[in-house]
Amino acid sequence: MKTIKNLLVVCFALLALGVMASCVEITNCEHETGSWAANAEEHWKTCSLCNEQVEKGAHNFSEYEVISKPAVGVEGSEARKCKDCGYIDRRSIPAIEVETGVAEGDFAVYAKVPADWETVNCYYFGEDKNALANTVSWPGAAMTLVNAEENIWGYIVPAGTGYVIFNNGSAQTADLLFATSLNYYVLREGSDGKFVADYDLYTPADDQPELNKYPSEIAEEVKYTIYAQLPAAWTAPNAYWWGGKGSDGWPGNALINVEGNVWTIDLSEAATGLIFNNDGSQTGNIESLQGLHAGNAYIVNDDLSVVAANYENGVFTPLEVEAEIPTDCYVKGGMNNWSPVAEYQFAYDAATDSATLTIDLEADVEFKVTVGPEWSIEFNAGTAQYNAEQFADAGGNIKCVAAGKYTFTITDVTKDSRALTIVAAE
Repeated sequence: MKTIKNLLVVCFALLALGVMASCVEITNCEHETGSWAANAEEHWKTCSLCNEQVEKGAHNFSEYEVISKPAVGVEGSEARKCKDCGYIDRRSIPAIEVETGVAEGDFAVYAKVPADWETVNCYYFGEDKNALANTVSWPGAAMTLVNAEENIWGYIVPAGTGYVIFNNGSAQTADLLFATSLNYYVLREGSDGKFVADYDLYTPADDQPELNKYPSEIAEEVKYTIYAQLPAAWTAPNAYWWGGKGSDGWPGNALINVEGNVWTIDLSEAATGLIFNNDGSQTGNIESLQGLHAGNAYIVNDDLSVVAANYENGVFTPLEVEAEIPTDCYVKGGMNNWSPVAEYQFAYDAATDSATLTIDLEADVEFKVTVGPEWSIEFNAGTAQYNAEQFADAGGNIKCVAAGKYTFTITDVTKDSRALTIVAAE
């Protein structure tokens, strides 16, 4: 047993005189300390024997390092680390301010894209993320190469354009706000797997080739009718899809009630992804669940799982589809634009059918954990196990209350019994 040396407590009790003298405590503790504790200004260690704070002092910070660069309308972040105790101080970098809005007429836009992009498309849509009358179906219209050495491409978008997306058919930018005073988008990698852009002014060369331009007329999109059997509690459901011209922005277009919990809507044949939603509840991406266009109907169960089906004469008949069991797991949230990126992917162990991930989280960031590359299986605040002092429910999302390093573990990844726990990393 560890002892405290030279601890003398001298008490003189003068019982005969009825007097109690004061006790004098003399302490000389050989401190036993563990790990560092810290706040924003200083750090210390606490003695396990006498509870005194020792080795107390101000942080010895390194220089700030950029964690994520800011973009137009999107804050960045940077952090520095105490060289002594390891405390991490984070702060935001203000978003880049650029005058954005809607194109008032024909407008030439230019994009400097990665060197390995051999073809470049421009997808443009309105300020409410709705398709314009002459929006070209995804992936958009082919741009014109104007500078081969710098890999700069140009295109003329129509009046009403509020957002643009540049892509090569697979890799793409995020939804970029349309700049009304600048015409040049210099692409760089974002933190969510999609490119972002720095805005600038581009002056075309005198011998620049004529730019491709939005078509004056576009053939009406071919649509087909789909049906959905939705949870009885859904009273105002929407369908949100992308591909083709897409739906009219989130949460999508309102479904029409057939009877009871049976609903219908006309869907673009060019759609490549579909989500049903109602007042905060939503399915995963149906493309990843069952295969879009597999039938003409879908059954959405109360647990938000989806079954592809055919609907005829008032009857839904589920399709026989062999379900895939995904093992790729991600944390998706405000820190990565709700996208599956490598930095937030779990390491899966087939031998134990479990997956783990340890990451740093900032306070107030919201997220969900998903199994599968899209949203086919998800853990939210109601289905995850965590300390209430560290995480909280934020409208179904999980919200980090106390910043720190945390370990996520999913057990039984490929089974219906799968479970998620979140604990502070050791």
